[in-house]
Amino acid sequence: MEIPLSALLAPPADPVDLRILEAAVAQFALIGIRRTSADDIARRSGVNRTTLYRRMGTKDQIVRAAMAHEVRKVLADIEARLAPIEDPLERQVAGFGITVTTLRGNPCCASSSPSTGTRRWCG
Repeated sequence: MEIPLSALLAPPADPVDLRILEAAVAQFALIGIRRTSADDIARRSGVNRTTLYRRMGTKDQIVRAAMAHEVRKVLADIEARLAPIEDPLERQVAGFGITVTTLRGNPCCASSSPSTGTRRWCG
């Protein structure tokens, strides 16, 4: 069961799906994608593993959906912070700084090890 791109771009309508995606993102940020199990996500989101798989699909599909969810949130944050800036040049300059700052502050993008630079999303 492949998740269509249009489904990944739309925010989840169901609060349980949203809770699962938020739990997955938090768990990936905590210990990485590779080390995260479906049981970890199910436990963190308060659903059983069967419900998790029925609603989200395989672990790869959960990862894809969680990444899309996090990207939507990050882009919405950047857009909201840029909205008050009317001058196109100022908006462009601010956009670069805001994007870098936002990504550096995002726990999913933060390095798990400052010495190796390993990214949490990479496990």
